[in-house]
Amino acid sequence: MDDVDANILYLDYMASTPMCEEALHTYVHVGETCVYNAQSAHVGGIQASGLIQEAKNTLLDIVDARTTHGLIFLSSATRANYRACGSLLPNTTVYMTKTEHSSMLSAGVICSSRVKYVPCDSYGAMNLTSFCNMLQQEDPDTKILVTLMHVNNELGTINHIYETAYICSTRPNTWFHVDASQSFCKLPLKLSMPNANGNGRKKSHIHMLTISGHKIHGPKGIGALIYDTDMVMKHRFIGTPDTPAMCSFAAAARSTHEDYSNIDMNYIHQLRRRLLWGLMEKTDLKIRANYDAQNSENSVPWCVNLFLKDIFVDDLIQLSDGVIFSAGSACNSQSRLDSHVLAACGYEPHYSRQCARLSFDPIGANEEFIDDIIYRLVSNIDLYHSINA
Repeated sequence: MDDVDANILYLDYMASTPMCEEALHTYVHVGETCVYNAQSAHVGGIQASGLIQEAKNTLLDIVDARTTHGLIFLSSATRANYRACGSLLPNTTVYMTKTEHSSMLSAGVICSSRVKYVPCDSYGAMNLTSFCNMLQQEDPDTKILVTLMHVNNELGTINHIYETAYICSTRPNTWFHVDASQSFCKLPLKLSMPNANGNGRKKSHIHMLTISGHKIHGPKGIGALIYDTDMVMKHRFIGTPDTPAMCSFAAAARSTHEDYSNIDMNYIHQLRRRLLWGLMEKTDLKIRANYDAQNSENSVPWCVNLFLKDIFVDDLIQLSDGVIFSAGSACNSQSRLDSHVLAACGYEPHYSRQCARLSFDPIGANEEFIDDIIYRLVSNIDLYHSINA
């Protein structure tokens, strides 16, 4: 995938990705050739409805879920998270960590009067031992929804969703929702597997899955909630379905899934280490990367959260020339709030004001690209110090 501007290094891929050629072509082609309302009963509406169903099948196939799960298109992953919480029966208790996306933190409080927060480690991952202990203390008749991000949007930390799904499966009246906005098409993710006898498929105990178009080189304004067909879910899309966006979402997913399937992850991990070592070598800053160097595979290698001592990152972002990055989640950046994710990891409020999140496209990334990042960041940091001396 090419950067938006050849003269600018775009390092905010966790916030949004540029549309790939396949997604752009599909969006324009469907927009030009299928002008019909998919809710109409005439032949044109049937054609549009068929395209939407094909898009759904493409997205479900990527996670092996066509025969076990359904899919609802929504206007964003945020809406999908709200729909996941809104699907609950009354008096359901919600379990989550305080490192969840802000949309899920809000949805949990709005949709349930009982929210319980599972402790996390210093890297933002759910503590599974604490989770097990908390569940064991619940009355068996208590209805519980567990919601968990697969990949944290600020830190890149990977949660153990299959272990969590297994724990949920051992208890009745327990549903599991995964926010896969940052992992869909990028990390191995399956919602079913073949039965041992070869007949049919066995579900993975992940009952709902949130996905997003613009995180995988698709269009903005489109997301989806994948749900277990055993759940009662309202199917109707509110308003006129955006057929071009839905088809473009599927085209992006197909392309991104293929690209990431061919990535040498060990090489991308090496590139991240090169980035960190290069920054530490060329500056006198105390740079702390928020990931476990001994267990680096517990986070995605295309994202790193840096603590830049004595630098106010918001000022550095505004000052920086030729490189675009962020101080954390795009959903919170305009309000300049301290990061709730870093606070949940045990850091003081001022810590987040000195943190920068760098996230890049691993497709085509190489040592020259990483060295360019180092050069530009160090140049901007030097400029920052000269201005604030």
